[in-house]
Amino acid sequence: MATAALDGTARIWDLSGKPLSRFQGYLGLFGDMSFTADGNHIATAGDDSPPRLWKISGEELVSFEGHEGRVLRVSTSPDGELVATAGKDGTARVWDFSGKELAVLEGHSGAVWDVTFSPDGDRLATVGEDGTARVWNTSGEELMEAIAREGRLESVSFSPDGLMLATGGSDGVVSFWELRGAIASSVGQLRAHRGSIDKLAFSSDGQRLATRAADGTIRIWDLAGRPIAEFEEGKSFSPDGELVATWENGKLRLWEVKQLDELLKTGCLWLEDYFFTHPQKLNELKICQNKQLGMGNGELGIGKKK
Repeated sequence: MATAALDGTARIWDLSGKPLSRFQGYLGLFGDMSFTADGNHIATAGDDSPPRLWKISGEELVSFEGHEGRVLRVSTSPDGELVATAGKDGTARVWDFSGKELAVLEGHSGAVWDVTFSPDGDRLATVGEDGTARVWNTSGEELMEAIAREGRLESVSFSPDGLMLATGGSDGVVSFWELRGAIASSVGQLRAHRGSIDKLAFSSDGQRLATRAADGTIRIWDLAGRPIAEFEEGKSFSPDGELVATWENGKLRLWEVKQLDELLKTGCLWLEDYFFTHPQKLNELKICQNKQLGMGNGELGIGKKK
């Protein structure tokens, strides 16, 4: 896990909370970070200088020179060999780990707000100020007709099978698109937040979606549009949407999103203990024994502190 401070420093931690390294990144704020799949490297974007690639020990390896103006997002490929960046100059760019620019993705009018790799690493998706989402190969060729909707698009995520794209807009709406052939088909929308959605992630099984609003609120949803959990002091979540980081009273906390069946199992064990010490209440709460709890099909869940 990586954290960034107002003084331009960043720290790397393991999931037990042990600090692993600290490094000075930028004079201003870190704008975005992305770990490689093996966890050995991290790509960063900052307010005042080009994006960079680091070892998690804090050693800077290379900077990516080419964008004109601020870089808004960075993304690393699943195989850990490429970095993609999205900038206010209206382009996204693909780089190798030596810092060589491999492709310039041009087509948006206005800033490119997000860029992400497909699960197989062969495609990228971008969204921008112009309200379009675009799908490319890693050579910079556009693969299908641009997806257009009203308002600025700020975030994008592929489903784990790579057949669906989710986009988050400045109006708080998530749109889902099926990617087959040369034209994407709209398959639904979710009004997730009141304000803009600046980050999206599917769970590893594709059954849930994590969304983050500009006000820091993080919500977890099933694909039927039902809310699973909400974190008001959310900061970020893992790429698979399974872990949520929150900031409270000067402490960073990590939460694990659990399924409803796991929650019910824990709850029923607690009720068994309660009934043992309060036998007179046994007939008042007929839940676990008679299986009278009709709360869905196990696709819902809740946030549980890790």
